[in-house]
Amino acid sequence: MNLNPLVRYLCANVPGVATACVFFKGLMAAKFPQPEYRAVAQLAVANPVIVDVGAHDGRSISVFRALARRPTIVAFDPESISAARLARRFRRDRSVTIHACALGNHSGDIMFYAPTYGRWNCDSIVARDRNAAIDWLYEPGAIYRFDERKLTVREYLIPCRTLDSFRLSPTLIKLNARGAEFSILQGAAETLGQSKPVLMCAGASAEITMFLTRLGFSPYVFGSLGFTAGVAIHPMTYTWYLTRHHLRDTFSAY
Repeated sequence: MNLNPLVRYLCANVPGVATACVFFKGLMAAKFPQPEYRAVAQLAVANPVIVDVGAHDGRSISVFRALARRPTIVAFDPESISAARLARRFRRDRSVTIHACALGNHSGDIMFYAPTYGRWNCDSIVARDRNAAIDWLYEPGAIYRFDERKLTVREYLIPCRTLDSFRLSPTLIKLNARGAEFSILQGAAETLGQSKPVLMCAGASAEITMFLTRLGFSPYVFGSLGFTAGVAIHPMTYTWYLTRHHLRDTFSAY
């Protein structure tokens, strides 16, 4: 049974439920990670540097802390409320750094759109395109008793940098940016070429695959049989872009 529509309804209408859900989801994500994330536990690398682009409510950070061996996590989220909440949550963990900015193929300010439905901040999801920020809310079954009158969209400028400007040497990059993935990868070309990190990419496209193929990466999905060649399709979220070196040396089971 899918309880998400009812949970979202409660988040939007009952004080305190949204905050409790964020805490509970983070706790459960670490204990019961999504199958796509389980490959992280097979990284044959101690002290990996993990870049989390689109950290949102922090579930992915919790999973990386649980599955990887003594990781250093550098997380990015453009939504100021979400980034501030993450900074408070992980303030005692020196291995986690939170950056409240957007990433793209150039530096400057970018307009973002953030939906709020009733009391619910929509899991702190923001997007550069207004439709990308809200279309999912209109899908059948997204929210129990959806009422468009409760939906507001805030627009504001957010500082943007390229990932290359941070001069990181990541072992793994997780990328979930609601349609901005290609732009972010363009701004990370130097990092990708030098460090050759493992990539977990949501929203994979022919454009992204062509770009990464030129850098030596090929697309895979991770399931019960391990890595198999291909691009993620629903209900999977992430396409893994790997090099031959990754398959040979980076994962302990391959």
